[in-house]
Amino acid sequence: DPSATYDALQGAAAPARAAGLQTEFGGEVIDQIYEQGSSEAIGFGLAGLILLLAFGSALAAGLPLVVAALGLGIGMSIVTALAAVTSISTIAPTVAAMVGIGVGIDYSLIIVSRHRQQLLDGMAVRTSIAQANATAGRSVVFAGLTVLIAICGLAFSGVPNFVMMGVSTAVVVAVAMVAAVTLLPALLGLAKLRVL
Repeated sequence: DPSATYDALQGAAAPARAAGLQTEFGGEVIDQIYEQGSSEAIGFGLAGLILLLAFGSALAAGLPLVVAALGLGIGMSIVTALAAVTSISTIAPTVAAMVGIGVGIDYSLIIVSRHRQQLLDGMAVRTSIAQANATAGRSVVFAGLTVLIAICGLAFSGVPNFVMMGVSTAVVVAVAMVAAVTLLPALLGLAKLRVL
């Protein structure tokens, strides 16, 4: 029970506090108590509201969120698997998740926006998906590779925590990029003109 463990931690820290020392807690128990995933949920909720206002269509607003969520889930699963074989700081998954949400939504948004504009211009659905993925998708891949190269620069910091933070974030960004240029076109094909 996390709350019982937290009470035990408070009891263990009481003598230090009585002596005038400042104590702080961190790690899995504290993360469970404060439900670390709530910040990601708030981020998705606000992004969904902004996309709904921008597009005026729940389906068009939802596609970038779905792709970002699936990419984030897969990316974080890989990070969790990495944590089983190497040491990853407790902050690395949080940073990876927040960056993953941002790039996942952004990369999908670029392709959806291009596709919608082409449909409004009278282009056929399949042709529009192919062209959007060939043009906006190329921009997504270029942007994703640029982010990956920049993040991999943390490997030269020499600080193990920063290196693993960079690796975790790079994994999530790479998965988000691949999801935007593979999964999203398939979902656009299923949505057809309803994306408008």
